[in-house]
Amino acid sequence: MNKGWIGLLLLPLLAHAAAPQATLAWRSGKGDQLLQFAPQQLISQQPLPPTLTTPLGSVWKLFVYSWLVDTGQQEPAYQCRGQDSEERYCCSAGQQIGRDEALVKSCGLYFDPLRLGIDAQQWRTYWQGHQAPDWVAELVPLPMRSAMAAPSAAQSATPSAANMANPDESMDGVADAAGIPPSEAARLATHNAATEVAVYQLLTALQQLPAQQQAREVLLDVSLAADERRATAVLGGRLRAKTWSWHREDGALVGGFAGWLLDGSPLWMAGPGTSRVVLANYGKVLGQWLPTPWPREPGQCVEVALFTRYPLQEVVDLQGQPAAAGQLNGRFRVRFGTANLLDIASQGELFLLRDTRGPRLIARISEEEYVARVLDREASPAPSEAAKALAVTIRTYLQQNGQPKGECLSITDSTQHQRVAPRPATVAAREIAAWSAGVILVGGPVTYHAEQGGAGKLSWREAVAQANAGLTFDLILARAFPYLELGRGGQPGAQCQPLAEAERWLLAQRRSWRPRLDGEVGYEEPAGFAVCLLGSGRPYADKQRQRIYVRGLYSQQDRLDLAHEYLHLAFQSHPNGDDEAYIERWARHLILE
Repeated sequence: MNKGWIGLLLLPLLAHAAAPQATLAWRSGKGDQLLQFAPQQLISQQPLPPTLTTPLGSVWKLFVYSWLVDTGQQEPAYQCRGQDSEERYCCSAGQQIGRDEALVKSCGLYFDPLRLGIDAQQWRTYWQGHQAPDWVAELVPLPMRSAMAAPSAAQSATPSAANMANPDESMDGVADAAGIPPSEAARLATHNAATEVAVYQLLTALQQLPAQQQAREVLLDVSLAADERRATAVLGGRLRAKTWSWHREDGALVGGFAGWLLDGSPLWMAGPGTSRVVLANYGKVLGQWLPTPWPREPGQCVEVALFTRYPLQEVVDLQGQPAAAGQLNGRFRVRFGTANLLDIASQGELFLLRDTRGPRLIARISEEEYVARVLDREASPAPSEAAKALAVTIRTYLQQNGQPKGECLSITDSTQHQRVAPRPATVAAREIAAWSAGVILVGGPVTYHAEQGGAGKLSWREAVAQANAGLTFDLILARAFPYLELGRGGQPGAQCQPLAEAERWLLAQRRSWRPRLDGEVGYEEPAGFAVCLLGSGRPYADKQRQRIYVRGLYSQQDRLDLAHEYLHLAFQSHPNGDDEAYIERWARHLILE
């Protein structure tokens, strides 16, 4: 194996000799750049050396995904039967996994070319036609597994794709099934994933990858799920990348990702530890450094009926002459029936309609431009964390309340829905919209108000106060929408399955607990919280999102668990909140005495 990339990746600079480093390659308008990061800061930046290489790792699955999408394949979902240890990267026994989820979860069994019946010659011809490098165009045949049907003579495939992505896993089971020595099976299984590729070639392959728009949409889920969603707090919707991890010959583990920014700029990163560790350790500095370009795909079309609650009397140009019906370009003035005047501006996105109902204005803009214009009209791009929270809420509200109209979502500009600025969004608002691009709340309806908060309603005033107190946008949203989760459009419900009965019980009980707890140092009754069904493991409190996870309200132990985890929230700002013995004593006192 070529160790040049390893030396460059981990080479410490004299001034930062004790700090582990990560390496990022990025193709920008200034050419290919190589950056070195410590966990807290950017250390160096230089042109990308053509000699820098990387193992392909799990990124090979991205090329299979692209081929499936671009060639219109209708492959079956992968059925998990509990007979392969690699299914832990896919689904539980009896369940199935589809293409998009398989890419996000890095389910190699799904993308196994043998399962998909990919013809090696057709594969080679396809990628050569897209001017892809040889390491993309070649498939390595592997003897079939005994559990699989024999492929046709024209078919060839890579071995267990899951083991290619996870080379530390044993290949003995595959070797036994195929009747070949385990060492040979391991060589075949890791060929594509272990292939050393030049990083600049990988950036080029990503830049030219077919179906990358759909890949970018799907890979938002990787950032949303990384590091218990904390990566989203610093990265927003900007990074769309496939993660990879790899064991070096000396046993050390490295990992990272390869993918794109929103404008399609390709990038690759590697650092010490798994991809999860790299995102956790370097996510903050990466979030500070990564630019926020305007998305290449700024969402679907939105058609907005402007000023629906304020009948227009006339639309005139700056010389006072009535504007011609049709597409508007330039600056105009709107005269309302109340004699009020308003200046508007259009770069071709506003349309003037004239009919028996009088003049009407329609805006046809992208989803992200819509988010930015509503942010300008309803609130402000600052403070930024509050603005990010509102941008996600605006985008979610649009998707929940917009009516399909051709390729657009149709919505009115009114106080009943969302008010939209009748001019291009400010640079600051567009940056907030781009930073959070594609991110919505899933699991329930949303709304917001300038002053008033409440269940399922974001208060802009409270969001500003929380941002000024240091909360990030995701935690601001968790306060306003305790049962909802960050997600992307079209994704199913929330992770928090509400336990309404348990929450009502807890709210009733804490009224009687209040006189006893008010005198305790550090007690601060939480303003709002959610009680969620615990899927597995021990009950716990998520202090950041103000959630309590328990099994239910069926027994005395359940009530003890509820009281215990509630007290963790109530004492979260004091050392007593981390004292398990103290918390348990109080829980037993409240429930049993």
